[in-house]
Amino acid sequence: MRRVTNSHRRRPSDVASDLIRTLFGRLTKKQTPNGFRSLSTGDLADSTVVPVGSEHSDYMEMQFNPTPTTSKLDPNFDDADRVPMRFSKDAPPKLLNQARASSRKLMCSGSDEDLRQYHVSDLHDSQKWFYRNVDSRKAERLLMDAGFQEGSFLIYCVGELYQICVLHNGKFVHLRILYRIKNGIPRWNLEINQSFKNLLEMVNYYRSHKGFVLPTMLKHGVARPVKIPTSSHRTRA
Repeated sequence: MRRVTNSHRRRPSDVASDLIRTLFGRLTKKQTPNGFRSLSTGDLADSTVVPVGSEHSDYMEMQFNPTPTTSKLDPNFDDADRVPMRFSKDAPPKLLNQARASSRKLMCSGSDEDLRQYHVSDLHDSQKWFYRNVDSRKAERLLMDAGFQEGSFLIYCVGELYQICVLHNGKFVHLRILYRIKNGIPRWNLEINQSFKNLLEMVNYYRSHKGFVLPTMLKHGVARPVKIPTSSHRTRA
């Protein structure tokens, strides 16, 4: 019996080599006149070549601009950022300034505008008679340096402990100011029957009212002494 050989039968190694070359050729980027085209896995199944940019093309042509583009947004911009706004039924939304700057501007102008829009701590820091991280001995020294006047005062605090120091009849009187939060609103009390939303409201009240605990009305709020810089060079007369 004569054995019939198939001269057209290819060896497995040749088939594998052709497959590797085909895959490598399809995965290689092809350059177009306008840029580069990225090939997807769909190229492995396509048997026909469709020109890039035609309506039947499944590929995306990407343009590469040699000039880098820059964004006009702040590099630290975050879409979760918030800005202080005031909303009213009869007026359009209004952008508010920062709390500290607004409170200082309010106190310098002496306006009676509603203070609820300002943060309480910033409102306190804007007052000349309010001191943070000052003890009782430092408070007495400040009152003495200010002229030792009757009714002069200042409020000092460490953390959430608030106290007022008042000069009365040549003596320093230190009284604790009670601080608490009621229904989410901070309150300050110097006496049981009087409650205030902030220390500025309390000081304004006792400027014209004498309390049971406070021995005198508040008169002169003591500010920090201004340090005048001295020149290191002296001139001869």
